[in-house]
Amino acid sequence: MRDTEEELQDYEEAVAIQEETTTQKETGGVKRVERRPSSRDKLQLPVGKKKSASASRGWSVGLSVGNNGGLVSGDDMAGNDMQNSPSTGLYAEKADLTTMANGILNVPNGKELVFKDGMPYLQEDANQIVDIDYKQPLTFGLSVRKGLAKGFSVETGLTYTYLASDVKFARNAEKVSQKLHYLGIPLRANWNFVDKKAFTMYVSAGGAMEKCIYGKIGSKDETVKPLQFSVMGAVGAQYNISNRIGIYVEPGVSYFFDDGSDIQTIRKENPCNFTLQGVFD
Repeated sequence: MRDTEEELQDYEEAVAIQEETTTQKETGGVKRVERRPSSRDKLQLPVGKKKSASASRGWSVGLSVGNNGGLVSGDDMAGNDMQNSPSTGLYAEKADLTTMANGILNVPNGKELVFKDGMPYLQEDANQIVDIDYKQPLTFGLSVRKGLAKGFSVETGLTYTYLASDVKFARNAEKVSQKLHYLGIPLRANWNFVDKKAFTMYVSAGGAMEKCIYGKIGSKDETVKPLQFSVMGAVGAQYNISNRIGIYVEPGVSYFFDDGSDIQTIRKENPCNFTLQGVFD
């Protein structure tokens, strides 16, 4: 009798297993076995990578104001070399006719030949600048910086520069205002050699390309067609007020290449200049 009961129990278990297997095949389900948590589960937890401050790859936006364009070191672009006399007024020296070759007189650049009482004189060209007083350049910038590994970052953005000066032309007793407006795109690389939570020091190197978008001399519009190129280097220090806001000061040096135009600016008079920028990042 006991054997019969055991055989019946084995038969019922076999039928149940068969039905469960059939159901799983039809539904595509996977049987899950519920169990209690165990201390061994700790070994199965995923291990995440630790974030390193030196490997930060975040983005940041900065605002700057400075004197990019040079510190004014003098108020004269060129001395007035006219040799006036009571008899000639604005006329310079008499033309040296002995310098004529094949009946042609060589007239220096910036001067023109005029006659006074039948005598030839070399006079300053009316459009020749004889004196210029440079104003302090002013630059505003908006930058975007991408952090890289090991404290390195790259930066670009948009800058606006205002160059102003008072210009005196030959045969004009008063100076006129010269105002030039530039938009530029800088590109530079930075490296943080001190990178603390609240304080950062860095070095930068790069260059910029600028275009004069509007110019005016007196009441006359002035066009500067060539692009202005420059290179720069700087050392900066930044104090982080919070994770998103910091204040920085950045002294540096820049060199402006001659753009080939006839427009006189402080960048041509002093192409190598010390600069100072700062504010928010």
